Amino acid sequence: ARLLLPRFVGHPTWQVRMYAARAAGQMESFEPLARLGADAHDNVREAAIEELARLKRAEALVLAYEALNRPDYQLVMTAARTLAGLAADALGEQAAAFDRAAAEYIAAERFNADRPEHRVNLGNFFAERGETAASEAEYRAALTLEPRQPGRVHPDPLAERRPHPL
Repeated sequence: ARLLLPRFVGHPTWQVRMYAARAAGQMESFEPLARLGADAHDNVREAAIEELARLKRAEALVLAYEALNRPDYQLVMTAARTLAGLAADALGEQAAAFDRAAAEYIAAERFNADRPEHRVNLGNFFAERGETAASEAEYRAALTLEPRQPGRVHPDPLAERRPHPL
């Protein structure tokens, strides 16, 4: 697969390049991900940034920062999630763009707040921002929506805070 990856990274069809980003992430192949993160098509950029963020690579922050003002909604939401843990002063002149993207991300997740996975997404976002009370409230709301099988939809984010049953 590593031998074929360059062909897919440079493929003329954006969908192929998007799947190349997913494959590069699975192979932890960082150079193709960085290249795809600057792709002309925003869906390809989003896939590459998501993989780099999952792998906790610094390149994800740089690419997400650059993506905040792109026209693609999904790309901007991914950029907001990726940058959530940064302090406002670290965002510099992109702070206003991040605030807009973060507000849109929160609104989109709240729109679907009747589903536990969206409450967990919000909990994770607030946790990254250091907003512990808001994060715990979202996790508790998720557990209220799915009390019998929290692990089926998401790992139990409050498990460490509960006393062990034994």
